[in-house]
Order: sequence, then structure tokens, then C-alpha cells
Amino acid sequence: MSESYTLAVTGIRDGLTPAEVASALARLFRRSEDQVLQTVNTLVNRTDGKAWVIRQGADLATVQRMYAGLYNCGCICEIDPSIHLAADFSSIALRQFASEKLGLEFEAPAHWEDTSGQHFQVTDSDTDTEFTGNGAPVSGLSLQQWAEMRLGAVTKSMPSMKTFKQAYGLQLHSLPGIVAEYRGTFPGYRSESHYLVLCLCRGSKAASLTISTEPAIFDHCRALYFWLLQNKLELRD
Repeated sequence: MSESYTLAVTGIRDGLTPAEVASALARLFRRSEDQVLQTVNTLVNRTDGKAWVIRQGADLATVQRMYAGLYNCGCICEIDPSIHLAADFSSIALRQFASEKLGLEFEAPAHWEDTSGQHFQVTDSDTDTEFTGNGAPVSGLSLQQWAEMRLGAVTKSMPSMKTFKQAYGLQLHSLPGIVAEYRGTFPGYRSESHYLVLCLCRGSKAASLTISTEPAIFDHCRALYFWLLQNKLELRD
């Protein structure tokens, strides 16, 4: 049985008004602009973080096509959002970690450590969770091209890592990304790991940020990790 997905709108993109987004959505959905505007206003004024679910139980290709249309209308969208909705960790003390070479800027809990060596890396030593950044070997790639290259490298070079969640869209606060998740045992490791790969593009820059940790820890901290990715990660050109 094929895996099914949910597509939801969680907000509108910066610089756009609810009326502008509603007008575009009304044309897309062939619905009354006033009716759509009421829904959009309700969404942007919510304080409980709940999303506007557009489609449930669809195949990945369908929700990816719909994601593109909604994004072009000015929506911030998530595929399979039930895994990381609505959490707010704004009271956590954060500090910035950055890689000028990659263009990555990442605000993370203040007690996490910069363990960068050959690669940009931030580590939560309490849980042995590693956030590692890498850049594309070539410039001028689209997000889709970079994701295919980066995720293809995981499949080729890490055959022990099996797909846990197929590639899906993830909207950061200022740009879209593509994420895939894997589980398996890395060479030289005895225990299983959860491995998330986030691909980003902006201008001439293409970068990835991975999360590697034990599956139980990832499941427990998933809401925090996605909140950080969506709200505290930036790629500068």
C-alpha cells in the first residue's frame, strides 16, 4: 500500500496581505474571494498554531503539485504537517551559529556547542544529536536539482539508511526547502540512527543541513527540531 500525505497551509508569505493571498487563492480554487479571505484571516490570526488542511490521504506527487500552486499564491505550506505543527519554543535561550562559507545561520539552544571541523556542525552533547551543514559542489542549481543530487548521494553512499519519510516540502520563514528522513545503522555504529536531510537554495548558494541522532530522541524532540528549522535557520546568498 502506497504512503499517503496531508497538505496544509500554515500561514502567508512575508510582504503579502491576506487580501492579496485570498484573491490568488480564489482564482485557484474558483471560489468566492470573500469566502476565501475569511478563511485566510482566521488562519493568520490564530494563536493555537493550527493549520488549514487542504488535502488529506493524497499521494506525494499530487500534494507536491498542489504545494507549488499554493506557494505561488503566497501561502506557507507543509506536507504531512501533523509531524511538527504548532509548537512554540520562543522562551528557550538561543545563540547564533554560522558558516560564512555555506551561508548558513542557525540559532539554536545556547548550551549547544559549535563542533565544526571539516564541516559546519552544531552538537547537543546531552543527546548526542548533530546538526551538520554541507554545500553543493556546483552552483546555479534549482532547489529540486539540488535535492535530487543530495538525496541521491544518501541513497548511493549510505545503503544501510532506509527511507523513513520520502521527500516532502518544508517552508522556512523566508524560503522553501525539501526534506527527506532515513533510519538505519551508519557504518561503524552499533545502534540505529535517524537521519534527516534538509536541502535549501538561495541565489548562487545551495546547502544542506542534516540531523543525526537516535530514533527515540528524534521522536521526542521532533517538534523542537522542526521549530528551529522553520524559524531559526537562514541561508544567505
